[in-house]
Amino acid sequence: MNSQEAGVVGVRARLKILAVGVALAVFGGAVGAQPAAAGNAAPGTPASGKSACIDLRETGTFTATGALTHTAFTDAAGRLEPAFIIKLDRPICVTGDEFRGRIDGIDRVHVYPDPKQPARTRELSNSLRRLAGQRVSAVGKSPFGAITAHHHAPLVLPVTQVFRVAGR
Repeated sequence: MNSQEAGVVGVRARLKILAVGVALAVFGGAVGAQPAAAGNAAPGTPASGKSACIDLRETGTFTATGALTHTAFTDAAGRLEPAFIIKLDRPICVTGDEFRGRIDGIDRVHVYPDPKQPARTRELSNSLRRLAGQRVSAVGKSPFGAITAHHHAPLVLPVTQVFRVAGR
């Protein structure tokens, strides 16, 4: 297989992952998903509640909970690039990322409005700005490991909703 064919296969795999989405277990209040049935441990989370890697290949909704910040990074050309970062309540581990495999010690998630919902981009951007500096939960699908210089945390999540949560 030549490099162009390999690139096409990679893009197809990424699209398949995006189409399928991810299911993540409720993970100690930091990151998780809605389990299929109440009281059941979801994939990647032992029934005991101890830490385990979350498998990004599973289907469902991903929730990141923690302190939301709005910061600006400098790109390679020296331009400011704003980003919303959630500092998780506790580090997690993920597996199943197409490009990065297993990622340990994830303590931050780069969130941005889901481009699959263009009609809500402005609303979500305004919500993220308004909630910066607060503890939030951001909900989305298809999280993935950072793969470009434009990703400013180990895990990246296109979000479909964000809301303030109490605590810490």
